[in-house]
Amino acid sequence: MFKIFKQAGVWLAMVAVIAIIGIFSFLQIGVKNNIKLHQVPVALVNEDSGQTSTKLVKQLKKKFAGHDAQIKWVVVKHQKDLKQGFNDKKYYGALIIDHDFSQQLGQSQNYLKALVTKDKLTAMVQKNAALTTSLSPQIKAAEAQLAQTPTSAKMTVIVNQGMNATVAQALTTALPAMGNAMNQKISQQEKTVLQQNDVSLSAASWQTISNPIKVTQKKVNKIPSKSVSGAAPMLTIVFAWLGSLIGSMLLWRVYHKNKPNGRWTIKHITSQLLAGAVMSVVVALSFYFFAHTCFAMAVPNASEFIWILMGNVFVFFLLQTCILDWAGFKGWPLIIVLWLCAAAVLAYAPEIMPALYRNWIYSWIPMRFSADMITNALYFTNGSATTMSSAWVIGIIGVVALILIYLLPLKKDRQGILK
Repeated sequence: MFKIFKQAGVWLAMVAVIAIIGIFSFLQIGVKNNIKLHQVPVALVNEDSGQTSTKLVKQLKKKFAGHDAQIKWVVVKHQKDLKQGFNDKKYYGALIIDHDFSQQLGQSQNYLKALVTKDKLTAMVQKNAALTTSLSPQIKAAEAQLAQTPTSAKMTVIVNQGMNATVAQALTTALPAMGNAMNQKISQQEKTVLQQNDVSLSAASWQTISNPIKVTQKKVNKIPSKSVSGAAPMLTIVFAWLGSLIGSMLLWRVYHKNKPNGRWTIKHITSQLLAGAVMSVVVALSFYFFAHTCFAMAVPNASEFIWILMGNVFVFFLLQTCILDWAGFKGWPLIIVLWLCAAAVLAYAPEIMPALYRNWIYSWIPMRFSADMITNALYFTNGSATTMSSAWVIGIIGVVALILIYLLPLKKDRQGILK
């Protein structure tokens, strides 16, 4: 019974199982359990020229100055410049300091001083009526200051949601927290001053000064509600790769078995590629029908989406067909490994991946450029400069695969596993 364990094939099978489980764990678990923000580009706009805002900007830069900092500030001079930067994916979010930030905080501080001054002077007059005449002008000045109700200094947080749902969710929490922390700090300082001077305030008066900073949140390039929680681009690429993979495998089997005289010819290859082009149209239209028509996935511009999807499916087909035509069925594992690598990282922004996955997997997988194009079509309805650059990369990959496929007639044919 135990003689079977003396055969090398049994041990090779066990090694293969361990290796496959290890690779799957590395790709599917390793990256997900090590996600954290790292040097995420966020625009910092200071539209105020006061000392308070300038000091605040210096503090923010100092806080996130290290190489391992979660946020990388990108200084932008004017808020109007943010729109194009968001569309071109230069930053995931923005923190904007309003133009009268320092002035509003100054008014809040003056209001607090007036409260303390009036309270003390009033107490002095009550103890000694003879001081009424001399202190009356100061009391009136304090009352005049109190008549000017201060308004909260404003900060605005903008999140570029369409860039990546995971990062957007993190910044939606982190950026407002910065403003709220400053608000609580200043509010606590004001409360301490009042307690030290034994000043009691009514609820209405405390409400006036208790929120010196107000943080407003906005989102741009929003992810629609029916977009699979922001995973629509990732799922689109999954179906595009899967559809092209099924098509390329079936077409390769048919054309491999029916090669003229057992050799690849230009005419035979052209026929295979034309069949692949038709298959790409079928895959794109099928996905659009089921995803949008049947399950209401949000697609702002149907024609743009379908054309981009068809182009990417065809490039995937060329890539897979190139591997299969040259390597035969033995090339199948390479196609699977390529897809597993892509599936492990496509859902994440490069700034939140561990360096190992970012530099050695994400940097070279072609599907990331396809995902960028699909993301722009679904979420960046005002257009993005990255669409054209990604299209060029995908196009070059397709052309290289196409050239290699047409070089097949120069290869000495060998019998494949599938006939």
